[in-house]
Amino acid sequence: ASALALTRSALGLHGLARGVTVDGVMTAQVALNDPRYADTEQLVRVATSMLERLSTSPGIDAAALVNYPPLSMIRVGVPVTIEGQTPPPGQLWMARYWVAAPGYFHTAGIRLLVGRDFTSADDRTRGGVAIVSETFARRFWNTTDVVGRRLRPAFPKSNAFWIPRVTGEMLTIVGVVGDVREDGLPDAAGLPQLYLPYAQNPTSTLTLMARVSGRPAGTATRTIRDAVRAADPQLAVSYEQTFDDVIQETFARPRELAWLVGAFAVLALVLSAVGVYGVMAYLTTTRTREIGIRIALGATPFDIVSLIVYHAMVLTAVGVAMGIVLAPMALWLTSGLLFGVGPFDPLTLLTVAALLAGVSIVASMIPAVHAARLASLSFR
Repeated sequence: ASALALTRSALGLHGLARGVTVDGVMTAQVALNDPRYADTEQLVRVATSMLERLSTSPGIDAAALVNYPPLSMIRVGVPVTIEGQTPPPGQLWMARYWVAAPGYFHTAGIRLLVGRDFTSADDRTRGGVAIVSETFARRFWNTTDVVGRRLRPAFPKSNAFWIPRVTGEMLTIVGVVGDVREDGLPDAAGLPQLYLPYAQNPTSTLTLMARVSGRPAGTATRTIRDAVRAADPQLAVSYEQTFDDVIQETFARPRELAWLVGAFAVLALVLSAVGVYGVMAYLTTTRTREIGIRIALGATPFDIVSLIVYHAMVLTAVGVAMGIVLAPMALWLTSGLLFGVGPFDPLTLLTVAALLAGVSIVASMIPAVHAARLASLSFR
């Protein structure tokens, strides 16, 4: 049951609309960890220069800068304070966060629902701003009409590459975007999503994204490198991947786990068929004389086969009943890896029960037919 549930989950994840557009997008990571970039203004200046050069390069339809791509292996959260609201005692409100430059939502294919995108004016000389996801808006205000509301992310004071250099002030919401669906990730946790402008909250590690059309995304690799070197020849580009490859890598683990467990499930099914065949072959051998007497008294070969298959189905029914009782427990243990399949999913349980019943019928019919044929020949 767990194997079937994981397989159904993997198939569901493959076709899920995630709220982003992956076609024709190339990504590359750049680390600005050099002491030259200890100054926040210099860090923002070089990052902005890279993005501007990339945006104006021939063949690039759109370009963006973000601390890490959506749906990547890096997924971090931050506690948030909502102005005028208090979380329940002992709890923290958490949000998944990204730090992005203007044009990110257009490049990544994330829909802007309400308000505006970040602009070049959203720098440290202006008041802090933020953009939230639809789920964020509805969770805390039960509406998407939240432009002008305020919040504060509680980032720790750290030099870690994923921690933005924030001012700690209250941020004013200027827009609402569609959700990036993280369903199926083991640590997704359904967190609402928060976006901060890079010029106000820079990080030392960033990802450049470039969209091209009419040709493979990988053709933008050289253009990204040239833009980075033009801004600073000493900077290196790493983790060059298409956006599609980023997402495929993220979901490789649950998908591969599903196929691995599925392979073991097929092996277990084969072993169960062999076991049923062996047990029924032994039982029919010990009852050969009884079968012969039944035939002599008028039983047909069909009656004999039905009798043996009936006994096999009784044993199978007992096993299936025990499995249905225990299966939800196994599904519950793997619930963190499931998407769209619950621990008490009736379709999964009924499918497994029907499959086991079919295997038992086939496995028991072989010795039953063989025994009926031998007994009828012996008592002619």
